[in-house]
Amino acid sequence: MTTSTATGIEGSLDSLKKVKNTIIGNPVAKLNLAQEGSVHLIIEWINAVVEGEDPRLVERVRIEAAHVISSLSYRSPLALNYLLADGAHQALLHALQRLQPSDSDALKCALARAFKYVAVAIADTVGPPLWGLGPQRIEGEAMNEARRVLEEIFYPEALDIYLPLLADSSTQSSIIIASLIASALRYSPHRKAVTEWLPPADRVKETKGKRGWERVELIRTDPSSPSREGGWVARHLMVMIRGRNVRAQEAALGALAAITKDNGLLASILLRHIDDVEPGPIHTLVTLSKSRMIEIRLASALCLPQHMMAASSAPDFSLTLLGVLNNIIDATKESRNARMRACFTLSTLVTDDKDLQDTAYSCGTLTRLHTLLMETTPHDETEWPEDEPEDSCRLREGVFTAIATSTLHSDPVRRALLNMTPPVLSAVARSTTHIDAGVRYAACQCARTLSRSVQVLRTSIGDSGLAMSLFGLMKEEKDMRVLNIAVMGITNMVNNFAPTRAILIQSGALKKLVELIKPHDDPMRLNATWALRNALYRSSSEEKRLITAELGWDRFSSLLADAVQAVREQAMSCLRNIATSDQDIQLLIDGLGSEKLSEVLESSIEAEDEESVTQALHALSNLVSVGTPFQRELILSRVTILKALGVCLTHSSTNVRKAASNCVAQLASKEQQLQALRDVGIEDILHVMASGTGAGATGGPGIGMGARKEEDQDTRDSVRRALELLESGMRER
Repeated sequence: MTTSTATGIEGSLDSLKKVKNTIIGNPVAKLNLAQEGSVHLIIEWINAVVEGEDPRLVERVRIEAAHVISSLSYRSPLALNYLLADGAHQALLHALQRLQPSDSDALKCALARAFKYVAVAIADTVGPPLWGLGPQRIEGEAMNEARRVLEEIFYPEALDIYLPLLADSSTQSSIIIASLIASALRYSPHRKAVTEWLPPADRVKETKGKRGWERVELIRTDPSSPSREGGWVARHLMVMIRGRNVRAQEAALGALAAITKDNGLLASILLRHIDDVEPGPIHTLVTLSKSRMIEIRLASALCLPQHMMAASSAPDFSLTLLGVLNNIIDATKESRNARMRACFTLSTLVTDDKDLQDTAYSCGTLTRLHTLLMETTPHDETEWPEDEPEDSCRLREGVFTAIATSTLHSDPVRRALLNMTPPVLSAVARSTTHIDAGVRYAACQCARTLSRSVQVLRTSIGDSGLAMSLFGLMKEEKDMRVLNIAVMGITNMVNNFAPTRAILIQSGALKKLVELIKPHDDPMRLNATWALRNALYRSSSEEKRLITAELGWDRFSSLLADAVQAVREQAMSCLRNIATSDQDIQLLIDGLGSEKLSEVLESSIEAEDEESVTQALHALSNLVSVGTPFQRELILSRVTILKALGVCLTHSSTNVRKAASNCVAQLASKEQQLQALRDVGIEDILHVMASGTGAGATGGPGIGMGARKEEDQDTRDSVRRALELLESGMRER
């Protein structure tokens, strides 16, 4: 904005200060200001040029306007919509771009800080959240606009404006930009853009020196390359981390964690090549994880897991990190926020790593988590307070999440947790009714993990009332994310060996599961079908009739042909679990029709994905082994099924070949199928698999093309059994 008069500029400064003081920490005031329609006027002051006025006064106005924008964007999603509509991010980028050496550090920092707050607010809106489940995202025009703006913020043109501030003479500016990276990077493409960014001059140098066939990781390890040592951003973050400014270290550690998340290649490059300074980066991170400053300890701990995985580090680093996290989790004098972050960092560290989960248990981590859970969860049946502090909710969510991941892969660890007092399952069941969706979700995660244990299902789960708590969520939950994880917990509890199975079925769980099989919700359809599969496993014929009647044959047929591969796989498992007697096979034939049943089997056996093929072969094996001769004739009326079976014997997957050879052995035991197996060339393929010689070994045309001597012992045993049955059967004829 350019104006020829200075009239009122001091009044504008006073007004902006009053606005700032009014809206700080006041969401209602923020929304009122946004709805008044004056946001665009505040944004205009960001780039104001007032002729004839003292530049220092104009600068003060611009700084106050930036402060107001920072406050408006902080924890005020509705006010953020107005900021985006009026182009706040573009105005701030323009202001940062036109900064002059004569401009003060105060202006530079105010503009950078406002841009950071806007960027982080947009990232919070779009998701995923930095910690925990986060609020449900509401799709619509505002969400689409937020996504569009977030993309713009990580365009190269935008990065060229604000990333150079990482190397600014003002440490405060560097801290702000590092903090932006730490908090606003949520998606891999954005991480890639930031990681690979170079200043324009270096970009030209890199392009001239780069040969098309060179891999990016090789370029990054070239000591003369601008992309060396993980890239420009990573190098400058490490400079900040190795410095003595605590706030700079904290921000840079968070940024380093953000750019290396899910990027093992970058983490390994950083570990090998940053600056050739001793001690190496991982030693620096481990040292900082022992800092007296809890924020530094937490930031280092968040950084370490990815780097440890990339370095395949020695166990003592894991023990060191677990010790750091244990101390923070134990520290009753520390803030709830700090302990919450320690819980989520622990969860990240041990996820899908059984050895680390066992190590964590040995270090006493589970005992500490149990203690913290009992500190934060009431033991009586009183109602949850509606105004429970946000940090209390996030801490409880973090504890449940850490417990769920720490017990995921070990029965002994799960049993050890359940032997602790007060009983953890009571806290889990209670928390499924919490007003906060994140707490309910994390409690359901715990329920799902703990119910993976057969012994737990047979004993503790039934007495805790947890199954009915999850069923209550299935009936009433409005948040689809929580509902989905509740169904995943129910999936374990309807198994045939679970005492909870009977009460869930009697209470109407099957009907509710069928209701949740919706065409527009792929995850829910998958999990509900999975639960039905478990309910059908080793069920009685009467139960199978009950379940299939509830499901309906048309819906079952649709699931078997679902567009989502994982759903088709679970539906085929349902079919397999039904087909365990000739009576049950007749139920399938009457319900689906023999033609449809054959069609589904054929298409699944010819599918491209290994799991679907394997499940279809197991189902066919069941149908063949227990069906009557008439039923087998109906199912195998399509000769193409046998041809497809022959192709599966030459499949690249051992699991598929094993299932196919077992199915052939079942068929070879039935006299009616002997000639058909020979007619389609399956006997020749079996000879090749058994000895490496025969018609199929030549690679000639036909279904045996590509057959080779089988290396897997179990498959070879099935092949030999099938050959013996074929040869003895043909001799007897």
